[in-house]
Amino acid sequence: MNPEEELPPDVLEEAQNVVLNLLPTKSREVYECAYTRFIKWCEGKKIQTYSENVLLVYFSELATKMKSSTLWSQYSMVKATLNIKNGIEIGKYSKLKAFIKKQGEGYVPKKSRVLTNEQIEVFLDTAPDFKFLMMKIVVIFGVSGACRCHELLQIKTEDIENIKAGLLVKIPDTKTKKPRSFTVMGEKYLKFYEKYVALRPKMFNEGRFFIKYVDGMCHRQVVGIHKISGVPQEVAKYLKLENFKEYSGHCLRRTSATLFVDSGGDITSLKRHGGWKSDSVAEGYIEESLKHKKDVAKKIFRLEEPGTSSETTSKIHEDATNRNVSEVNLEESGTSSGTTNRMITREDGISRNVGAVNLNFDTVTNQTAGAVEVLAQNIITDRMKNDNSDEKSLIQINRSCSYLGTLHHNIENFEGHLPLTLLRDDENVMKQTVARLAREQISPYVRDMEKEGKYKQSIIDALFSNGLMGIQIGTEYGGTACNFITTILTIEEISKVDPAVAVFVEIQNTLINNVIKKLGTNEQKKTYLPQLASNMIGSFALTESAAGSDAFSLKTTATPDGSDFLLNGSKM
Repeated sequence: MNPEEELPPDVLEEAQNVVLNLLPTKSREVYECAYTRFIKWCEGKKIQTYSENVLLVYFSELATKMKSSTLWSQYSMVKATLNIKNGIEIGKYSKLKAFIKKQGEGYVPKKSRVLTNEQIEVFLDTAPDFKFLMMKIVVIFGVSGACRCHELLQIKTEDIENIKAGLLVKIPDTKTKKPRSFTVMGEKYLKFYEKYVALRPKMFNEGRFFIKYVDGMCHRQVVGIHKISGVPQEVAKYLKLENFKEYSGHCLRRTSATLFVDSGGDITSLKRHGGWKSDSVAEGYIEESLKHKKDVAKKIFRLEEPGTSSETTSKIHEDATNRNVSEVNLEESGTSSGTTNRMITREDGISRNVGAVNLNFDTVTNQTAGAVEVLAQNIITDRMKNDNSDEKSLIQINRSCSYLGTLHHNIENFEGHLPLTLLRDDENVMKQTVARLAREQISPYVRDMEKEGKYKQSIIDALFSNGLMGIQIGTEYGGTACNFITTILTIEEISKVDPAVAVFVEIQNTLINNVIKKLGTNEQKKTYLPQLASNMIGSFALTESAAGSDAFSLKTTATPDGSDFLLNGSKM
């Protein structure tokens, strides 16, 4: 008699439950389905033993219907369930394993595309918070922590801790069952987080951090897994990236690993960062790394890193009496950078306070180094006058190794004006975005609007949804938080297509919004600025019967009357 038959029924049932718990909790049903499929196949063939030959025939039939990745998954699940339920270890079947491996020869699995550092920064800097604030937090958290979608979904407010100059985020529910944590650092990223948290409904007891965000407001509803996994695709669509559908839910985790490796991270640190157990997964990111491939090529051909052998110094000498001698140091990133402080006076006589010019290099080509040096010379030698060593303004010209031959410039804490021919990255992006919007969404309807004498509603909606009606309104009010130069660029690009729409945008931004921003009370700002940035059209009364639109001939007056003003006059 089988000893187990002598056991009481309740003990047998408990033992079976323990065995079932050996299967992964979240995917137990999938494992059971794979096991049931195999058992039914055996019953249909009237097979009662599960030998290697039986498994070979079964998987050879599956191979005609499934791609190799699915076949491996089926093999893994059948192996686990047969071992747990029948005590059969098919992992020892060497011929079966060889067959499964052979099916994968030449197979290249589809992997999500990744975002670059530059693309992430453009999205964070230019996408309107009114629509994309929650998505920005998903991107920041996902890339900072190499998070899977379900890990982001399960983050609770209590898992986020404010630390000095950053956040500590804990992920208790991971795929490997081993809790891990990550930090979010940087003032810009923290501001997005603080704004999102401030919009969270009060007395909302749901613990999950990510809740529904629509049109500048958080709602009492948690975000689902499909919303989280769809964020990379929405980012790619906003950035007009090709094949945006290939930016899947795994994009943020792959992006984090790729950026980490490209910055020099080793396999041990990468495994710790992403919580990987297997070396093979982490090694895959290192093998695919552009930096790794460049390092291999340099070792093969014994190439020397440009700029590493010695410090490159370029001195610019001018013999004109009104020009000062300056020095530009071009050094490797990580060392102290050469700086000069000068007041630049252009040929038109307009002074531009440049302050410290700080040149930092990562790994660059000789061609790129030359381009940076030329730009530095143009900045410094353009009629420099009057040393201003106490100025706090700073121009940083950073060479990013992600795109060889591409020059990026960041303006931080800049007080004053750049030369009018030099635009910042975010200004260039906005200029291109507005030009495309004007070309695609305004141009086709210009003649119809002229005939009808009114603006098309779809154009007004597009202006609001793209943040063009609240360009200089701060993000705390749902605006785009750009500068006045960006407003000018926007008006200029729209004017090329339809001056009437450009005036519509110009009045909203330069007159209505700015009056409330500069002169309104805090209560007025909270009441009107969010509406003006999202759906409210402002207007002002100018024309009078006796003055037309001549502002200097207006007769209407506003006289202070206690805490109010007394308006006297008429408008048309």
